[in-house]
Amino acid sequence: VDLALVAGRARQRNEPLTGRIFSNRADLALLESLFPDVTSARGRFSTDLTLTGTWERPRLRGQVQMASASLTLANLGGRLEQATADIGVADDTVFIRRFGAISGARSDSLGISGTISLVEPRNPSFDLRMTANNFLAIDKPRTASLVLTTTTPVKLVGNSDASRVRGAVRIDR
Repeated sequence: VDLALVAGRARQRNEPLTGRIFSNRADLALLESLFPDVTSARGRFSTDLTLTGTWERPRLRGQVQMASASLTLANLGGRLEQATADIGVADDTVFIRRFGAISGARSDSLGISGTISLVEPRNPSFDLRMTANNFLAIDKPRTASLVLTTTTPVKLVGNSDASRVRGAVRIDR
């Protein structure tokens, strides 16, 4: 709430930022309160993130990890099972070392890895790679059901203003 008597003045103190978010095996159901499309979340995640820098140049360092989790994405109608994540953050870059999940049988898998750079927060850049094998991406009755496989990994490279997508996807069903 801006309670200024004079408009346009910044009230952020010119002081260093400090903070830490630490959780050891927190319940994944927490995501349901943050993201309305996430439901039936089961499992645990751990995080250790440290905030430093300034308001102008905030810096995060640390990691987020998750193993054997499951959740439903209501907007897609799909359920991710045995989801795993190993994500690191260093200064202005997010490193997705591994994100994976299955959508049915053990071989029905999705994998994502790569980086997201926040050097320019209003125009982030990315270098992401996705693989899928018989993965149920959408399952909405009376709308659509989509099962896909990447015959060549799909790569998303660039930034918000200018990005390229390369790869090959086969629609299995």
